Amino acid sequence: MAHKLRMLGGVLLPLAFIITTGCSQGNSGSDASAKPSEQPAPPEETGILEVATRNGATTYYLDRNENPIGPEYSLVSQFAASKGWTVKWTLYDSTAAVLKALESGNTHMAAAGLTHLPSRTKKFTRGPAHTEIVEQLVCHRELRPMPRKPDSIASVGIAVTADSSYVETLNKLASEHEGITFTEDNSKTTEVLLSDVARQDIDCTVADSNIVQVMRRHFPHLEVAMNLTQGVNIPVLVAPLIRVFRLLVFRQVLPWRQVFQ
Repeated sequence: MAHKLRMLGGVLLPLAFIITTGCSQGNSGSDASAKPSEQPAPPEETGILEVATRNGATTYYLDRNENPIGPEYSLVSQFAASKGWTVKWTLYDSTAAVLKALESGNTHMAAAGLTHLPSRTKKFTRGPAHTEIVEQLVCHRELRPMPRKPDSIASVGIAVTADSSYVETLNKLASEHEGITFTEDNSKTTEVLLSDVARQDIDCTVADSNIVQVMRRHFPHLEVAMNLTQGVNIPVLVAPLIRVFRLLVFRQVLPWRQVFQ
C-alpha cells in the first residue's frame, strides 16, 4: 500500500540497488503482487525513472520540512539528473513488497537497503559493493535471560521482516542449533519490528547494524544481544538487460564513496 512517508530523524547511511530484468508499469504500490500488464518504456525514452523504496532512516524519509532525504534519494536523484530524467518514487510497506514489485516488473529499480544474497543472483546481477554491515540479534535490554550465544536463541521469540536476508541467516542457525524458531512478518519493516522490541511487544528481531545504530538513538532500550554474521557487503545489483544502468554501477556517472561520506 502506498502512503505518505513519515518523518524520521537520522543519518545518511547505505543502500543497495536492485533493478528488474523484466519491467512493467506499477500501480503506486497499492498491489505489489499484481501481474504486470506490459513492459514500461525505458527512461531513455520517457525521461521518467521509476524507483521502489521503503520508509526508513537508512533508506528514504522526509525531514522536518517535509522534504525527501536519504542516501537512496540523493544517489538516485543525482544519477537521474545527470541523465536529464525525473524520478517517480513509489513507497512500499516492507522489504517483501519491494521484492514482489521487482519480480512482477512494477518498477525499473529499487533503492531500499537490500542486502545481496546468493539466492537473488538467479534474478539479478551483482555489482560493486559499497558498504559493510553485520546482522545483529536485537532485544529489549530488560529481557532475561539475554541470549548471548546461538545455543540460547531458542529461549526467545523472534520476528523478522519476510523475504529478508535475516530469514536465511536464522534458517542456517536453526539447522545448526536445535530449537531455534522465528516468525516472518509480511507487513512490517525492520524499523517497525525494532520499535516493537522497544515496546516489548516482541522479544527480539534481527537487523542490519547500520539500522540498529540509527534506531537506538530513538529507542535506547534496544540492546544488541549478539552478531549473527560477519561483515556482509551491500552491493549494487543490476539487471543484465538494462544497459543504461551499467554507467551507474561502474561509477562512470557518480562517485559512490563520496555519496556516503
